[in-house]
Amino acid sequence: MKLIKQVLDYNKVFKIPTPDTPKLLPTQIWDIRQEALKQEIEDQHSAWVERDINKVTLTICNSIYSLVSLACESGLQNHLEKCLDELHRAKMSNVDENGQSVILNGEIIQSALFTPPNINRILDNDHNS
Repeated sequence: MKLIKQVLDYNKVFKIPTPDTPKLLPTQIWDIRQEALKQEIEDQHSAWVERDINKVTLTICNSIYSLVSLACESGLQNHLEKCLDELHRAKMSNVDENGQSVILNGEIIQSALFTPPNINRILDNDHNS
């Protein structure tokens, strides 16, 4: 995935560690990253309130970039694409017997056919490979 490579380049230049295996970040670093993400969500909302599609686009891109950077900093760069594929598979399983989505008041309702993503399987398989 091109974005992962770009983020890894960024992390290297700015001396942000990117371990080879998944790990939890220290609490202090995690808290800093979470506060930054909260600020980005607030910036998205402000851009939407301003009705500025350019700012909305920039804030969405910035959030995606920050989340990929966080994933790399957590050692997930070699697993992220498979994890996203698994998440997509799970989301697509959320249909009724006729293959249709069920939406109520703008919210997707979980169907009986939904199967949650199995991220453990991916991390365990990749770790043991």
